[in-house]
Amino acid sequence: MKSELYFFPPFRLDPNNAQLWLGGGEIHLRRKTFDVLRYLVERNGQLVTKAALLDALWPEVAVSDSMPTISVRELRAALGDDALTPRFIETVHGRGYRFIAEVTTAGAASALRQRPLVVVSAPLMVGREEELAQLHRQFAKAGEGTRQIVFVSGEAGIGKTTFATAFLTNVASDGTARIGRGQCVEQYGAGEPYMPMLEALTRLGLEPDSERVLEILRRIAPTWLTQMPVLLSNAERERLQSLTSGVTQQRMLREMVLALEALADDVPLILLLEDLHWSDLSTLELIAAIARRSEPAQLLIVGTYRPAAILANSHPLRAMKEELELHQLGEDLRLSLLSEEHVADYLGRRFAANGAQRLGSLAPVIHKRTEGNPLFMVNVVDHLAAQGLLLEAGRIETPHNLRQMIERNLDRLSVDERRVLQAASVAGTEFSAASIAAALDRPIAEVEECCGGLARHAQFIRSHGAGEWPDGTVAGRYAFLHTLYCDVLYERTPPGRCVALHGYIAEREEAAWGGRAAEIAVELAYHYARAGQPRKALESRIRACQQCLNRGAMTEAVGQFDNGLELLLKLPDDSTRAEVELELRNTAFFALLIVKGSGSRELEQSLLRGLELSRTPGLDWRKAQGALLSLFWFELFHNARRASEISEELVARAEAHGDPEELAVALDPLGWSRLDLGDFDRAAEAWDRAMHLFESTPKSARTPRHLALMANNRSPAAVNQWFLGYADEAIARGTTATALAQESGDKTALRLTLNVRMLLYLFR
Repeated sequence: MKSELYFFPPFRLDPNNAQLWLGGGEIHLRRKTFDVLRYLVERNGQLVTKAALLDALWPEVAVSDSMPTISVRELRAALGDDALTPRFIETVHGRGYRFIAEVTTAGAASALRQRPLVVVSAPLMVGREEELAQLHRQFAKAGEGTRQIVFVSGEAGIGKTTFATAFLTNVASDGTARIGRGQCVEQYGAGEPYMPMLEALTRLGLEPDSERVLEILRRIAPTWLTQMPVLLSNAERERLQSLTSGVTQQRMLREMVLALEALADDVPLILLLEDLHWSDLSTLELIAAIARRSEPAQLLIVGTYRPAAILANSHPLRAMKEELELHQLGEDLRLSLLSEEHVADYLGRRFAANGAQRLGSLAPVIHKRTEGNPLFMVNVVDHLAAQGLLLEAGRIETPHNLRQMIERNLDRLSVDERRVLQAASVAGTEFSAASIAAALDRPIAEVEECCGGLARHAQFIRSHGAGEWPDGTVAGRYAFLHTLYCDVLYERTPPGRCVALHGYIAEREEAAWGGRAAEIAVELAYHYARAGQPRKALESRIRACQQCLNRGAMTEAVGQFDNGLELLLKLPDDSTRAEVELELRNTAFFALLIVKGSGSRELEQSLLRGLELSRTPGLDWRKAQGALLSLFWFELFHNARRASEISEELVARAEAHGDPEELAVALDPLGWSRLDLGDFDRAAEAWDRAMHLFESTPKSARTPRHLALMANNRSPAAVNQWFLGYADEAIARGTTATALAQESGDKTALRLTLNVRMLLYLFR
């Protein structure tokens, strides 16, 4: 393995650790894309044919000749390069590619020895030496097996991300840790369970040395792995989903706690979770569960947050953080404002090549104007540099707050750059060039060129690698340097324009994700709601609610339900509204049951409203059946007579509908209600009738769902046979039920049948 580091400013390529760096931030690339970059850089100035790339990087694998082209396109997006006027990768038409930037090398070992503790590359950081040293001490404790939870706090613009990035850069430079980063997003982060943790794990799973990460997730946390489809083939995802049905939050927490400890077994593991003041509750509960474990683990979790954002409304982060600190399981590292000396240090280091000693009189003026807020300071200095006023302290006239300063710097951009950034602010703090291209009806390459130029000059955004959508669209990804930039740009965009842009972005992303749109349901719901399309937003909320249930996150599922109820008020009161409302209530039933309780008024009101909606003329029968089934199970534990009435209505309506399988499903509640009333003979009649209906379907036509329903029919019927005194018949039906459940592959049905058999043997 080569020991050199490659430098082609402003980038640094580390082949040993398979990492590409821009200043203090790592640029994440797909494994093959990184391999293509390394191959080209190692042959700097030489023509590399497509055939040579295919032979070297895809040996003995049948792939399309377009694979090198796709990788080069991703590289150009990540490097901010332009195919027409390249700075890094030149296309030699009809033949291949040539890396044309000047490349220098340095021995990895010597480079590491010379690397200072404080990172001075872009973004430049000053005044954080003591805090950085403290975080390194805590990392050292983690390396000794004492898990560490650190909260980095400070108000907007104080430099939390810059500080955390500097720390991670220092650690990553010697390759002694596994590092994952996740981001909470204001617009929809609180509604998507485990969002930052899933992002961090997905990034780890895409690293060049990800084999161990994937092996641990498959073995210990398969439920989590199913939530990261980009790491799986379709076949493997379907297989894992069949094995992980019936997920609970306790299982999700248990799997992840154990998986993180396993990931930290060979090398320390660092997870950076940013903006926890926008986090979902499930992520916070996971952090607390990790902190409370007493087993040794080389694990460091760093979470950033704004103190002011958690003071009001009983924010769950506040309670969780205070409890951990009380038991000495977590520590808060508060970043303060910069001093006048820090401002002078920043000026001296940023303009060292331009006579920095002449800037001494400027530091007090800038510090007084910005009060030491790092983001405000950087914007003021950018403004002064652009105006040529750096050496004229007496002529400084800048706005007195950060938002006005950002506005002033935005006005320096071209109209085209502002238009692209405004569309980006609608897309979110992190965005794909493909989304912006759709919003502006422009080619992706044009948007990438504009964003790449802004990122190269550290103007408002930074490059975030490349991304691929399920429909095959590959485009550069970017992120705002600070959420305030995104906020100011969004506020500057006319309301009508915002509505249109949200709509364009939502429609394009939904089309790109197709059958996998549920994976971005929270994001789609946000965009469609802002686009003034409540029906589409509500449909996405229902998918998001189901996604929360799939992750065992009941609180977040109830949150999606509440958001859906608000959207209902914006729909016309007709049969289509009744159908979508019923689907929403059916989806949220189990979450309401768990979070609100079986005797809660909220659950009862939702079920009664579902019963009312189920009687809407012309309503889809399956949705009506779902509402009646939910109400039946609720009433079975509260009012046996009422449950019996609902079960009879289910059977009557199923008979009118004329579907044998659905009638058999409806007969199951009828059997349960009669069993609950002690009418064992009539319960047996209901289940026997259902069994005959199920068996009327030819074996060759029985689907996995049909087999699972047959198993669910046999299990309670077996218990009923015991109460009738037919012990052997009860055991036989229980055994048959288990065989059917195993054949169906439905784990929920299998658990039910095994529990019933266990109960029967216990009776015996």
